[in-house]
Amino acid sequence: MHKEMLIAFFRQMVPMSSEDEERVLERCSGLSVPAKAYLLQAGEINQQVYFVVKGCVRMAIVNREGEDISCYFATEGRFAADYQSFLTGKPASYSIQCLEPCELLTMDRRGLEELYSMTTHGERIGRLIAEHLFIDTQERLTSFYVETPEQRYADFATKFPDLLQRIPQHHVAAFIGVRPQSLSRIKRRALEMERALTQVKENGLI
Repeated sequence: MHKEMLIAFFRQMVPMSSEDEERVLERCSGLSVPAKAYLLQAGEINQQVYFVVKGCVRMAIVNREGEDISCYFATEGRFAADYQSFLTGKPASYSIQCLEPCELLTMDRRGLEELYSMTTHGERIGRLIAEHLFIDTQERLTSFYVETPEQRYADFATKFPDLLQRIPQHHVAAFIGVRPQSLSRIKRRALEMERALTQVKENGLI
């Protein structure tokens, strides 16, 4: 059942024969991990790509001030990996930690390379994983140059609405680049604006 979730993800974008699907499934392993456990510590070599079936993981980096900063969250149906380390075999810059009890599917580099040569769209599958990780990272980097913290919070709430209740708020604050106290003010203003908009709609003004 868990592996079918991964196949469904690829089917959305790549035509897959039953033989291709079987080859993908053969190279995946299931992994159950408790909350707060680390899948990867910065400085280690990232040996696996992780697909989240259930739960939430975060990728984090330690900045120059020694602060632990959440840079990326992967929930159900998303991938997590320090992909540069995975591809190059060099030490990872990021740590990957489970914030909740997680059910994961993993694939190592050898398994992924075998898919390149053994399946019809193997290279496309590899690109899908890389694009999935790159696009999220690129969007976050861009947001720090062009958006205010309020806009970054709104984007986070739109993209991960359930995470606002599922994970500690200091991780959300670090992700959008503010202190927890500032996050509380941002959330309060966002709630006030939402209530005002609801009232305007109820009064038939828009």
